[in-house]
Amino acid sequence: MAALTELEKQNLVIGFRKVWNNVISEPFCVSMTRYFREKIYFSPKAPRKRTSSRKKQVEAVYLAYDFVGDPTKEQQELFAQSFGCCRWYWNHALADWKKTGRIPTPASYKKDNEWLRVPDSLALANVQLSLEAAVSDYLSGERGKPRFKKKGLCRNAYTTNNQDGTVRLDKDSLILPKAGPVRVTIHRPVEPGGILKRVTV
Repeated sequence: MAALTELEKQNLVIGFRKVWNNVISEPFCVSMTRYFREKIYFSPKAPRKRTSSRKKQVEAVYLAYDFVGDPTKEQQELFAQSFGCCRWYWNHALADWKKTGRIPTPASYKKDNEWLRVPDSLALANVQLSLEAAVSDYLSGERGKPRFKKKGLCRNAYTTNNQDGTVRLDKDSLILPKAGPVRVTIHRPVEPGGILKRVTV
């Protein structure tokens, strides 16, 4: 095989650069049997995944426990008010989304409705997340259009999250924000070593 001239070497390098720059994601093979005895393989690096979290991904097992509660009369009134506030926010946020295409935050309603400060703030925040997920599923075609919630026909419930021990089990009681200790019947032991993430009342 004849030796390459300087001009041929420059053209070869330029050709490699053009092929390399045109690669998007898939590995490819360039055969230069005219100049080399074996093939030259290029395997570009996979695009780096962008994420807002720097924590390493760890496999986790999620367990759900259903315990029967025995709240006091004051706690029952607080829960009933929380259910109503969550239902009210869902309906008004859904109506505003239909008008403007945007879902207002719970804080935007608290200015004119002070009674929305009665329930746990994370309860309304979780309603906002649920409504955003429902709207996203509707726009993607996975589910139907979100509907309004009517008292007596929808499920009375709200979800709160654990933030630095605000939600925890203490013997035979479940500590909840604003409600305090609520007596519960723990009919089966809780697996040790786990982290309590959220509670749905």
